[in-house]
Amino acid sequence: MFCLWRIYGSILAGPTDCKGPHVPIPPTMDELLDDLMRRIEEGEFPPGSQLPSGRALAAEYDVSHSTINRAWATLRKRGVLVGRPGRGVFVAEV
Repeated sequence: MFCLWRIYGSILAGPTDCKGPHVPIPPTMDELLDDLMRRIEEGEFPPGSQLPSGRALAAEYDVSHSTINRAWATLRKRGVLVGRPGRGVFVAEV
């Protein structure tokens, strides 16, 4: 799970269990893109692998499905992801 907390005017971000007294807030588009890229670069989603469904990612990041679709579109334009109609979204082969 990915959580952000707003504490005294600053934002802390990172994968956490979201427990504690802080109020989680959804990530911005840039934070979402950065986290997806980090997960790809660290091998959680290796080249050729299928990403989780848009609905699953939307629930994980606490954003709308359309936000995930916009993130995917951005990463497709960058050549990081490829869409396969009827099959899903995959990490581009290197």
